Amino acid sequence: MLNPPGINGHQVRLTWTPSGIAARYRLEAGSAPGQNNLVVVEQDQPSFRGDLIPVGTYYVRVRTIVGASVSLPSNEVVVSITGCSGPPVPEISGSSSGQDVVVMWEDPRLTGCAADYAMIEAGRSPGATDVGRFPFSGTQQVQFRSVPEGEYYVRVRFVHNGVPGPASAELHLITECVPPPDLLDFRAEAVGNAARFDWRYGVERFGAGFTLSLEAGSSPGAADLATMAVPRDGNPGYHVAGVAGNFFTRLRAVNACGMSVSSEAAITLTSACIAPGPVPFITATNSNGRMFIEWESAAVPGLASAYTVNVGSAPGQSDLARLVVDGRLSNASGPFGHTYRQTIDGISSSPTYVSVTPANACGAGPRSFELHVGTCGGSPPMSLQVSTEAAQTRLTWTREDVGFDRDIQLEVGHALYSSDVLNQTVRSTYTNYSMLLDLPPGRYFARARYITSCGPAAPSREVMFVVAP
Repeated sequence: MLNPPGINGHQVRLTWTPSGIAARYRLEAGSAPGQNNLVVVEQDQPSFRGDLIPVGTYYVRVRTIVGASVSLPSNEVVVSITGCSGPPVPEISGSSSGQDVVVMWEDPRLTGCAADYAMIEAGRSPGATDVGRFPFSGTQQVQFRSVPEGEYYVRVRFVHNGVPGPASAELHLITECVPPPDLLDFRAEAVGNAARFDWRYGVERFGAGFTLSLEAGSSPGAADLATMAVPRDGNPGYHVAGVAGNFFTRLRAVNACGMSVSSEAAITLTSACIAPGPVPFITATNSNGRMFIEWESAAVPGLASAYTVNVGSAPGQSDLARLVVDGRLSNASGPFGHTYRQTIDGISSSPTYVSVTPANACGAGPRSFELHVGTCGGSPPMSLQVSTEAAQTRLTWTREDVGFDRDIQLEVGHALYSSDVLNQTVRSTYTNYSMLLDLPPGRYFARARYITSCGPAAPSREVMFVVAP
């Protein structure tokens, strides 16, 4: 049985009683009773929605299809589209979690009715607008963050030429105060006159907005020397330069619902101003003009407060892009510090040369290895692993560019970036590879790089390993 139609301006919704067996349905519409000269639609669901239906009268029926058999038509309903006299009634939905509120509504353009934008109304009681009216255009969803604790009644109206249409059904949403998350595993590391702070967040409840500050005092628990704001996304690493002295440091997160304080770390800064070391790892890819660049934080001796990303059309150039990235923040932890990621759009040149230069107030560090992205392929091997087997050490790697025959240069040294123990080129003819080494006890650093037509490519991430006595 075909139910009476639901009509909203130029929008039609049809539903019918399902057959009770696995079947398809054929919806027919015509300009006269019994005809199907306008629409024939087959589908699996017992409902249909049509948008932007022209003004007119339509005669609609439905049939059930089981295998090759088609049933007789259902009862026929008449759908009359007369157009809109004003903005339609919005259909909305929404939810709240903690101090976050999300409100969604349908696109008014689909109804064919005139509407310039949506107006959200919110109040503390049904029908009220004492919280405010909020206009939105070009979107069908909005998120309100850090909403004060309480009950809210929310509705949406479509507006045309400054005249609001009828209100939607009303949402009753409840927000609850969410305190900041715990600040865990707080650590402080001094490097001359600078310090790096690391921490992680405990369980973050959705919608908990908060401010984060770093405190430094002359005695345990004190904050008499400094209090500075720290970006929330500074986790898991944040760098600060200071003056020589002994400090007791901690992090504090605060919002209207509570406060959390990290453990305390004592730290001693000296007057030594130390420039950063080299960037140990960099990789870059270019996909349809969008370049993705990733690198690890500069190695000792100093901490980088900024990184300059250079993208050029020739070696040593930065004519395509030159971007300074805040080095105090980082995206994720890496084996030698932290990992930074940057996206640059509009890089269509090929080949492209990419490098990263670290710096701080004490000077610039050395420029990283320059990637040749394009004809030679700039990305380094990503899968070098080291394991010890009795008295031997095994280097294992996987060729990522299966289908291309490349040599791999293996390097092992006693220090970062060094190759005083091994510097050997290995012919690559299979997918997986390994090499056994007899090494005396000690600490080593290993890396691998492709040998391309442009010469040795960028090295892989350093792998630090220890051979036990």
